[in-house]
Amino acid sequence: MAIIASSLMFFAFISGSYFSGKSAVSPLQESTEVKENGVRLGHYRFIPEELLLIYGDQEITLTSKESELLHLFAKNLNQIVSREKLEKEIWEDKGVVVGRSLDVFISKLRKKLRNDADIQIVNVHGVGYKLAIAASLL
Repeated sequence: MAIIASSLMFFAFISGSYFSGKSAVSPLQESTEVKENGVRLGHYRFIPEELLLIYGDQEITLTSKESELLHLFAKNLNQIVSREKLEKEIWEDKGVVVGRSLDVFISKLRKKLRNDADIQIVNVHGVGYKLAIAASLL
C-alpha cells in the first residue's frame, strides 16, 4: 500500500511539473533563465536577442561577440569557464582567433558592467574566467 501511495505522489509531482511547463530548477538556474524581459545579471537586464544590456534607464549596446560571450557566462554564472571553451564556442568556425581577442572582449565587457560593483568578470589565472555575482543578488 505504501509503495502505491509513494508511486502516486511521485507521478503527481512529475506530471505537475510537466503540465505546468516548469521544471524544478535551482535558484541559480532560475536567475539566468531568459524571460520576456531578459536575463537578470545583478542590477542589469541582459537581452541577448537585442544585443542589449540595461542598467536602470540606460541602454548599453553590445556587439554580437560581446553578447555571445555574456550569454555563455550567464549560463555558467559563478562558475569558471575555460579559455578553450570560450574560444571554441564564440570563435571556432566563425573566423580567425587572434591570441588576445578573448582578452579584448573581456575588457570591453568589464567596462560595460562597471556600474554594478556586485558583478564582475574574474580572471582565474591559467584556467579561464567567471562571471561572479554577489550571492545577495541571485
